[in-house]
Amino acid sequence: MKNWIIMAMMVACVVSLSYGDTIVFFDDFLDSSWQTALGGYGLGTPTVGEAYTADQDNTNDISLTGNAVSGSYALMLQRGTDPQVSSLYAHISAANQSLIEQTQSASWMFDLNNTGAGAGFLFSSGGTCLANISFGSDGHVTYYDGATHDTGLTYTTETYQDIQIDIDFANDTFTISANGNTTTGSTDIPFLAAATTLDTMRLVIDKNDVARVDNWTLTTVPEPMTLGVLAAGGVVLLRRRRR
Repeated sequence: MKNWIIMAMMVACVVSLSYGDTIVFFDDFLDSSWQTALGGYGLGTPTVGEAYTADQDNTNDISLTGNAVSGSYALMLQRGTDPQVSSLYAHISAANQSLIEQTQSASWMFDLNNTGAGAGFLFSSGGTCLANISFGSDGHVTYYDGATHDTGLTYTTETYQDIQIDIDFANDTFTISANGNTTTGSTDIPFLAAATTLDTMRLVIDKNDVARVDNWTLTTVPEPMTLGVLAAGGVVLLRRRRR
């Protein structure tokens, strides 16, 4: 038999490793500490999620309210009689700020049942405001950067809506969606200032209105990581001899 040589060619395999979303902050407002900490006198420090602080202009501005349909609880923000606002700040730990900085992205999601005008704010370290987003009583979503811009995105008031704000620190932009929908005007909106991570999320209600908030979630969404793996290092020479 003839001698013959089989040469195995060098094979390059590209392996894509995609990690799932990492939840860095979550609260469904069901923990008993909410009910005891609220007590009509402020939030205290709930054990779920990380840390919250509240601004209130009277003792009834932030409370838990039952959902008649599911029996679950949501957080209710309501403006009182004074000229201030009722607002809730969610503070992110240093470890999770570092995680967001590494992944360069985050998504803030919450269920919003808004009977009037509410607003969401994003802050970087040092208290710098990155985004000022309003959910109007007319169902329109706008943002403010020195002037008010209508995103063209709408939502239904007085019923729960899925709101998501995707934050891109690589490009200093954010995108707003309502019930999975976006518009050109709600996509890739520039930050008010450059930033590398997120420190605080804030929800506020104004104009004697009420907003119910549930399932407050912050996740990081890492980019897929691609690895080049070189297999069969070189040429494999197999020689079969005639017997």
